Amino acid sequence: MEALPPPPAPFSTERARATVAVSVIFVVLATLAVIARFWSRRLKRTKPALDDWLIIAGLVFYYLCAVQTILQVCLGRLGHHINDGPTPDQIIVMGKLGTYGQYAYALAMGFIRWSICSLLYRIFITKTFRRAIFACNVLNILWIVFSIFIVSFRCTPFSKNWNITEPGTCLAQVPIVSTIAAWGLAIEVTIWCLPIPATWALQIPRSAKIAISLIFGLGIFDIGVGVGRLVTVLQVDERDFTWTEAPALQWLAIEPSIAIIVCCACVCRPLMEKILPRRWRHTSSGSKSTRSTADDHIRLVDGTSGIGHGTTRVDIRSESESAGASQTEPEGPQKNAVHVRKDIIINADNIV
Repeated sequence: MEALPPPPAPFSTERARATVAVSVIFVVLATLAVIARFWSRRLKRTKPALDDWLIIAGLVFYYLCAVQTILQVCLGRLGHHINDGPTPDQIIVMGKLGTYGQYAYALAMGFIRWSICSLLYRIFITKTFRRAIFACNVLNILWIVFSIFIVSFRCTPFSKNWNITEPGTCLAQVPIVSTIAAWGLAIEVTIWCLPIPATWALQIPRSAKIAISLIFGLGIFDIGVGVGRLVTVLQVDERDFTWTEAPALQWLAIEPSIAIIVCCACVCRPLMEKILPRRWRHTSSGSKSTRSTADDHIRLVDGTSGIGHGTTRVDIRSESESAGASQTEPEGPQKNAVHVRKDIIINADNIV
């Protein structure tokens, strides 16, 4: 009787090597983004807010998610065809890591989205926008609960998640993972699209609107990665899952990292101003500055003027809404004017 061939080396395929490389690179990038976020807070001499602590929680669970992916390659032979040598024990190890990795992924993405919602909730304070962001976060929390629930009860008994020869039943994995991915993608699209119309309703210079919109527009990268992951999940073949799951896990390593980077980019203006050459920070057109930060010169409706720092109280109603209040406020808004109110606050330093 011929002896079985030895199991393949962990990094003997390009797909296995790529999976580990992607995981390590994007973990480093996410970590640097969070460091930059807290460095910016330090430069501004402001205490970390709820969204900062939520992003830390997301980063911790992202670490766990990345570690399990790397271990799947090293111990379970992820990135190799199932008929090319992974032993039954290695397949079981990979199944265990993958099952618990789904918990880490759900909590990582859940906390990251929660952080983004918390940041937007602080920046744009109108009832309509706050209700929309609150609804997005409720859907996000439900997504976390559903993801954890479905992983916990997909197979009966639970150990059949990794031991496919054990008696019991399991729901098909690909439709479930696809549903979770599509749900999460819909939440991300909504979260990143909401600030754009709210920004253009602000009575601030057009250059400032464009700058703020571009920052939130970075969310398109997060959305694009979500689409990429959904496509690769749909291509997983459970008959050769040790090979076909590798691209999906590469996207899984990228998605939380990009979400963290984009979220942190929204609050890193102080650090950018410190490290970038002065000529890159803003440009001039004639004598009029087009710098779109909280240091913009603000002309108030009562005729006074000043330089806005930190928290700037402004009316973020559209011009049509402002017209309806003309009986109680000074006549129509001047060009690039900002209406001052006591009940509306926009934290400009948090967005640029």
